[in-house]
This record gives sequence, structure tokens and C-alpha cells, in this order.
Amino acid sequence: MTQAKKNIITKQTKKQLTLKYIKKFSNSPKRAIARKLFAENKLVYGTYTAAYASVQYAAGTHGKSHRKHAEIKIKLFDQTNPFDLPISDYEPIKPFVIPTSILKLGIISDLHIPEHDHVALTVAIKDLKTSKIDGLLLNGDILDMHAVSRHFKDPAKARVKKEFELGLEFIKAIKKHFPDMPIYFKEGNHEKRWTAWLRTRALEIWDDEEYTIPAKLRLGEHHITWIPNNQPIKYGDLWIIHGNEITGNSRVSPAYAVSLKTHEPTLTGDKHRGDKRIIKHQLSGKLDIYYTTGCLCGLRADYLTNNDWTHGFAMAYVNSQGNISVDNKDIFDGKII
Repeated sequence: MTQAKKNIITKQTKKQLTLKYIKKFSNSPKRAIARKLFAENKLVYGTYTAAYASVQYAAGTHGKSHRKHAEIKIKLFDQTNPFDLPISDYEPIKPFVIPTSILKLGIISDLHIPEHDHVALTVAIKDLKTSKIDGLLLNGDILDMHAVSRHFKDPAKARVKKEFELGLEFIKAIKKHFPDMPIYFKEGNHEKRWTAWLRTRALEIWDDEEYTIPAKLRLGEHHITWIPNNQPIKYGDLWIIHGNEITGNSRVSPAYAVSLKTHEPTLTGDKHRGDKRIIKHQLSGKLDIYYTTGCLCGLRADYLTNNDWTHGFAMAYVNSQGNISVDNKDIFDGKII
């Protein structure tokens, strides 16, 4: 093979790799992309400087004369694109369906381990065991992820490593006491803190499976299904979300605030308050019911010592008409009220 041909192959390889990384990490700074590009392809680029130059060139920021080379587009011509429109990266998000063959679904959320309330959590687990649930949903914010929050950080609080260790202890305990049923783990906004931190501070490893929360908590080993935060859950005619997926709140009635956003029967966590709102459609007479569940964390957080939070959890179940009903349970002073 001639030297000229080798140079052409190397140039093509660099271009393809660079474009692939820019597209995959489109929300990351160019220097961060270059670091990851070089770290994983040192033989191709030789130096970090060369990798960064390649990123700049492909992004059209390596000088005015190079901007015409940026964003090399690949067009696909088929019957689904008769007008030769740019290919979209958008992929519709389908709901995660929890089957109604699960007749009683326990729902707990907002533990914020290691800031969980041991008494309230014990009450919830005891009641769900007594109720003989046959499915369990951990509906987000099971971990706190304080150390990687964008908010003020207390150095005395548990570090990430310790949070993962305590989270794993919790997963083992849950699996021990609910061994023979489907268990689901819905990602909450506090779990998202970890992914956001990796993307901004450790791009080189953010997409490594070993650093994900499912891997750290060994969810696969414990046969627990992970549900991403942006994927809503459908259980019969009831929608279930963590709560941060929708904007807006109401301290008077968080369930009413949810109804203004979803317009379909919905249960959420995140609001740290047990609440219920019934909405009647004036023309059809149909009733839609909205629920927010209480939390199972400490009620006096350092960042909001005076609040209206309450402890609670829920059980959704298939009623005699084949629809979903919800028993939204509040806890006060270590007792269900």
C-alpha cells in the first residue's frame, strides 16, 4: 500500500470518528469531546491537540475557510421522505407498561437515601407486605445524590460512594422482603443528578455502563427493571410519573397542579405531599382522579426546614370493574392515618 493511500485512509477514519463523537456528545463542549475522542483513539490521532483540531474542523470552528466543511449530511431517499427533508434524530418515547396481571402495585418514592426516614419507610414496607402486593414500583428519588447536586453542598454529607453502598443495601433489603414479584425502579430527578454530573465533569466515562446507577445498584442481578426518567408509566388506565417531568406546582393542591398538565388520571411522587383531586368533565360527566404521594425522607431538610411535606406511599390495584383504583396512604407519627 502506498503512503498516499495510507494517508487517505487515516484522514477518512479521523473524519468518520470525529463526526460520530460530535453527534453522540452534541451537548458537550468541544474540548471535552476532544478529550474523549483522543482517550479512546490515541493511535488514530496521536495527540490531544490533533483530536481537538479535528473536532474544530468538523464543527466549523477552525476558521472561516473551513466552515463550509462542517456538518457533512447524509441524505436518505425513500418513500418516507419524499421531500428530501433533513434526517431527524427524534425518537418517540413510548410509555413503559406495567401489566394489569399485577393486581396490587405498591408505590414508594422520595426516600432520598441516606436522608430517608427510617420509621416512615418501615411503616410503608410493613403495610405493603401485609397488603400482599404482587408488584412494587420505586417511583424515583430513591437516592439523594447530594454530593453531585448543582445546589449548595455540605461536605459533611455522605459522598457518592457511600450513597451507592447504602442504596445497594436498600435494594438487597427490598428484594429480600419482596422476593417473588416484579420490581421497577423509576429514575427520579435526584438520580438524574448523577448522569448530569458525569456528562459535565467526566465525559470520558459517562456512557460506560459500569458507571450507571443500574450497575452501581446491581439492579440486573436483583432482577429489578430500570425505567428512565423521561419514560412515563402506564398501569391500566392510570399514568404514573415521578413528577419532575412536568412543570408547575401548587402548594394548595399539588394533585390539582398535576391535573392541569396531564389531563388524564395520573399519580406522581416528587411533591412530598399526599394529595387527591377529582376533576369532573362537565359535558361527559366523566371523573378523572389525580394523586400525589407523600415522601419517605426526613421532613426537615437542611435546605428547607419549614415546609408542608408529609410522609406517605400508595397502592394501586385492579378493582372489580377492571379499572385502576388507588389507596393513597398518609403516615403521621409512625402510623398510617
